[in-house]
Amino acid sequence: YRAWWYGLLISLPFLTLVFPSVVFSNLPKTNFSLALMPQIPFNISLVLLGFILIIKEGTIVIRLALTSLKTVPVTENQTSPDAEEYERGKWIGILERIFVYFLVIFNQIGAIAIIIALKSLARFNELNKKSFAEYFLIGSLLSLLVATLPAMIVRLLL
Repeated sequence: YRAWWYGLLISLPFLTLVFPSVVFSNLPKTNFSLALMPQIPFNISLVLLGFILIIKEGTIVIRLALTSLKTVPVTENQTSPDAEEYERGKWIGILERIFVYFLVIFNQIGAIAIIIALKSLARFNELNKKSFAEYFLIGSLLSLLVATLPAMIVRLLL
């Protein structure tokens, strides 16, 4: 099921190029497979595809990297990950990737520095702990990379 969904998401921008809205409007309404397909312009569907990928798949990629590098934050008394901190970091990362993604698409690269500064300022006191600083730095850089690469691809294709 998941592979089918990803196939549809990836092919949607290109289907709008191959089958423009004129083709869809001339199809009989009884043909369920193509007549009911949304008529989304190529550029909008491409931006939406990148947006969806940076949210869900971006989180998966970053979590895998943080886990494999063993930089997940732990509480002082335990050796297991701090679940609350981990969840907050996930949502901060998602918001950061959304902002960075759209700032790159709209060619507002300088504004990314404001996001990084605000994020660092909010976590300034916690950066004294080496383990948290490593988690924060690796997660932030990966988050920027995961948001920037799809945004650059989208900009090139538009």
